[in-house]
Amino acid sequence: MPTLAERIRSVGASLPPETAAELAAIADDVHQMEATVDALVVAIDKVNAAADKRASVFKDQCRKVNEEHKLLSNKDIWDFYKYWTERSSGHRKHRWEKETSFDIKRRMERWAENNEKKRAQSPH
Repeated sequence: MPTLAERIRSVGASLPPETAAELAAIADDVHQMEATVDALVVAIDKVNAAADKRASVFKDQCRKVNEEHKLLSNKDIWDFYKYWTERSSGHRKHRWEKETSFDIKRRMERWAENNEKKRAQSPH
């Protein structure tokens, strides 16, 4: 499929020379914009891939801690993981990465305590 810049150039071929020259200049600008967009997509993909890899490592660490200490149920561990791997608006960092200190075991213990409080307060 031809790019937008290529389609603009092909239209310009059938127009008067002055108009064709204007369209050629527009096509050059569009081509530069397309290259910029392509570079941004590549950069975003790299950021997402790096964040996904860090999330995977975090998930493995959570699993290991939970297997060792039996702090959370499967549902709770999934909720814990989803909460702490939420990404910032800029998509660069996960919630857990923005904390000044983060001990998975201690966070899981607090998570379990909070869940117990919620369950005790909810009507059965």
